[in-house]
Amino acid sequence: MLRWCPLASVGTDAPDSRGNSRWMVFANGTLSITQVDLEDRGQYLCTAANPHGAARLLVTLSVVAYPPRITGSRWQLLTAHSGKPVTMKCKAEGRPSPTVSWVLANKTYISDSLAGNNKVHVETDGTLIIKEVTVYDRGLYTCMAKNPAGTDKLIVKLQVIAAPPAILEEKRERVEVMMGENLKLPCTVEGNPQPTVHWVLSDGTVVKPLQLLNAKLFLFSNGTLYLSSITSSDSGNYECIATSSTGSERRVVSLMVQHRDTLPKILIILEVGQKPSILIHPTRPVTGISGESLSLHCLSDGNPKPATINRRHILIMSGQRGQNTCNSAFPLKSANVKLQKPVHPMEALTLSLQPQLVHTKVPLTSRVYNEPPLLLSST
Repeated sequence: MLRWCPLASVGTDAPDSRGNSRWMVFANGTLSITQVDLEDRGQYLCTAANPHGAARLLVTLSVVAYPPRITGSRWQLLTAHSGKPVTMKCKAEGRPSPTVSWVLANKTYISDSLAGNNKVHVETDGTLIIKEVTVYDRGLYTCMAKNPAGTDKLIVKLQVIAAPPAILEEKRERVEVMMGENLKLPCTVEGNPQPTVHWVLSDGTVVKPLQLLNAKLFLFSNGTLYLSSITSSDSGNYECIATSSTGSERRVVSLMVQHRDTLPKILIILEVGQKPSILIHPTRPVTGISGESLSLHCLSDGNPKPATINRRHILIMSGQRGQNTCNSAFPLKSANVKLQKPVHPMEALTLSLQPQLVHTKVPLTSRVYNEPPLLLSST
């Protein structure tokens, strides 16, 4: 029978060939200890016995271990710009190799074996990486290196340089624009980290970068708001807001839309007059008998409608000369048809229709349209 036991455990069951945790005794009597640490150091007694007697072997186990030691200074001051990545190195030596973990400024514990988040993580060599640092990340960071022989620490003080958003244009501005025009409202910002910009319309609508609203408003990535085909309904306040982790800044633009002055639009309606004209044109001579009545028809046309005077004549004197006149006229104007009376009684009468040409004033009527209304005066 053979068994092993530490001297501190003499009288207790030692590991046997079936193994126990990290200890195992092989068939040939060899004791195996895996993952030796400082707690395993000391003396081990091997006892071999049979009916004829017993033999003992005392073995002293020394475990060599070096406590962790972080290379470099135990205190560091690190300055970073907001929005930039930050790297904190923590390289440690020791035997066995120490494990490295970090305690963040917000008291969060993180190590290479303990997953961080999308912003903070620890590399296998113990380096702490913050992807985009903000003012809220400033503070003390503690690196701890541990192994069975001890612990070592490194403290890093992180300072974050940041500038609040600043808008370069006037904080309050009044802009006047003519109806139908296009307009650009700039909003140039600076800051660290780089601020984001959005606009708020008078009705509370929010316009974000590269967003097209109502097919007439567009916000460029540089913060400029573009308005097309401006109407009177676009009047009001437009507010540019720049924000970052360090604060916010605002700019208000009061937009006034003016009506465009236009030249008077005059619509002239011409009512063209037509001079009087005699419509009757006999195709042959008109004859009559002396002493009897004779009807002479006088049809006329014109614009305005002419006043036609028909005269009914009775020819009673033979040999008497004279004329019958048909008047077709505007007021004060006339066209005449003359009838020469026969010289001899019973002689056939010949009617010659030759209307006179007259000069006529043409009335013009005008109507005026304009926006805004145009006042007309007569002189």
